[in-house]
Amino acid sequence: MHSVFKKTLNIQLTGGDLITLARADVPDAPRTVRLGLPEYFDFSYLATPGRKITCRGGIIRMDCSSLAFDLRQAVQWIPILPQIQIVDPSALKRAWQLLRERAEMDPEFETLGSWHGMEICSEPTRFGRYTPSECMDTLTPLIGLGPGLTPAGDDLITGFMVALHAASEISGDAALCLKLIQSQIELWSKKTTDISRWALLDAAKGFAAQPLLELCDILISDPSVADLEKATDRVLTLGSTSGVALVFGLLTGIAYALPSSCAEYH
Repeated sequence: MHSVFKKTLNIQLTGGDLITLARADVPDAPRTVRLGLPEYFDFSYLATPGRKITCRGGIIRMDCSSLAFDLRQAVQWIPILPQIQIVDPSALKRAWQLLRERAEMDPEFETLGSWHGMEICSEPTRFGRYTPSECMDTLTPLIGLGPGLTPAGDDLITGFMVALHAASEISGDAALCLKLIQSQIELWSKKTTDISRWALLDAAKGFAAQPLLELCDILISDPSVADLEKATDRVLTLGSTSGVALVFGLLTGIAYALPSSCAEYH
């Protein structure tokens, strides 16, 4: 057992990979097994890190509890990565600005911007002026930046990669920058926490938490204000600073890939 929290329990496999057991109220995500557990269930009362966990015949058991989890009827979640096919610049600009304004209202926004390197959140359109090498120079120092199991710098890069994946079919710059990140992601992932390491490796392949993928899909689909706000709020509730960092990663990624669609809104 790697780590345990109220809603989740992280298991480190023999080869080093991490998987997460989660309550049903936790959204779908890579490496996550959502269990039919009630909201009052608290994993932290069940076990402590370091205890042995086994899985035989699709049933997970812990050496510190008689409780077992039956995964034999589990259904695999397959993430659907949004893809931008046709861009309506005015619609994307409007949605992008609404998303930015919503994120800046989050209580953690000022905290995020106070960390050295994360002040880029105050000017996400700056990425629209970057070359691929300048983009890499800006992102590299963010690895492992900030407190928590998934540092905010890593979360921003995760959101950035999701945006690049979404735009890679219509933006050569997005495709090139994504390849550059993928060439460095193994090295980057060794400079942060265990949980964040696997989140970064997954994002490089286009895999991320369902709320982030849904927000990206809505952002590029000329959404209503209500739909965009609802999807944004789902992401903002992820972790402490993780949610707002993921949103700004998405904003900066779209600004980089499609700069003409994300100029300052007037």
